[in-house]
Amino acid sequence: MNPVTFHEERLPLALVTLVEQSPTWCIYLRDRRWDLLAYNSTMKEYFPQVAKGRNVVEWVLTWPEARDQLINWREEWALPAIAALRADAEQWPRDERLAEVIEAVRLDPVARKLWNSPDLPAVSYPASSTPRRLYLPRQGRADSKS
Repeated sequence: MNPVTFHEERLPLALVTLVEQSPTWCIYLRDRRWDLLAYNSTMKEYFPQVAKGRNVVEWVLTWPEARDQLINWREEWALPAIAALRADAEQWPRDERLAEVIEAVRLDPVARKLWNSPDLPAVSYPASSTPRRLYLPRQGRADSKS
């Protein structure tokens, strides 16, 4: 199984190997702009739209498929992603690629409303120990807790 990689020359072989080694877990690497650097075949199986775009946060915030697949999309996925994106914008105000991502997000009417939401979480993104649910292809739509 070979990972799909972008900017291969910038990725250490150990990271590409880590992405490649997991047949079970969905693994991807991203940069600070949320652009995908590499992902494995499980990522492509669970999120086939990655082949159509290169930015994780743009998919989460602007694609209708994400709003269906990511359970409790607004509270558990979109608001934390907006908060993280806004924090990134403050940290790297001169980053042109990040500005492009933010512009793409803000062009979406639903995401634009969330950009100014008073409900943004104080923490920029949920801790990895906090479970969040999603629907996976060919796994049905049973609404079971993880």
